[in-house]
Amino acid sequence: MIIYKATYGNKDVTSILNRLVKNNSLKIKISNDLFGDTNPGVVKYLEIESDIGYRKVVENSYLNLPETTNTKLGIFYTNNNVKNVVNESLKSLEKFTDVDILTCVWESIPNNNFYEIQALTKTSTHLNIIIQILQLLYIAQQTGKYKYVSFLEHDVLYPDGYFDYPDFEDGACVNMNYIGICEHGFQKKTMQTKPLHQITMIFDQSILHFENLIKEAIKYTNIIVEPNCNMKTWLCPNPAIHINHGKHFTSHYLLYGEAKHDTDTYWGNSSELIQRLF
Repeated sequence: MIIYKATYGNKDVTSILNRLVKNNSLKIKISNDLFGDTNPGVVKYLEIESDIGYRKVVENSYLNLPETTNTKLGIFYTNNNVKNVVNESLKSLEKFTDVDILTCVWESIPNNNFYEIQALTKTSTHLNIIIQILQLLYIAQQTGKYKYVSFLEHDVLYPDGYFDYPDFEDGACVNMNYIGICEHGFQKKTMQTKPLHQITMIFDQSILHFENLIKEAIKYTNIIVEPNCNMKTWLCPNPAIHINHGKHFTSHYLLYGEAKHDTDTYWGNSSELIQRLF
């Protein structure tokens, strides 16, 4: 995508927008924080002339160019506590083209190819996770017409076929084909837990779910964030991998057994992954 000319109020912001183009698309919140207050006290508009046409958008709204036709959304949230793990997780998502992916981070991630926003709060609690999720859901609500949303955590590697879940019209579905990895090799799960990092929900229902959790999370801080609803199960053709690095955003690492196998048909030899992850 090429921005030929862009103005915010009476300010030329062409060069700013061209720097923000990622993967031939532009996703931004139009605000004074990004461009400066070019005309205090007056509602401003961003006007853009690009190789895909002309757009005029009011301040304090979100812009998504080109407008998405994807019905599937993935939201990725992280506290950046293990940078190499976060980077590998993001890389595993770059192969997907039929899913829009948004990210919420505690610290900006260099070379993050996805739309990125800063977390409003930074505490190691489930309340914080809920807030980060809602930040992304509210943006997505304004920028696309999504039917499904998948919750992508920063200590998981996502394989080919992960978003090929069966269609459903209510509740959620969960991929049950996932394994773990630690410094000693791959790990099989010992319980059939349904963690959030493998769950996809109906988009509109997901917003209601996490809004309803806010009061409970404020009161108790750490709660169960997974939805208690009609949950269908499916098996991705290839296993997702939960990375058990000892510095966790969530607590599901307890469900894995000792490392007992060193190769996986899809992921290959565990030693190569271990070298990158640990």
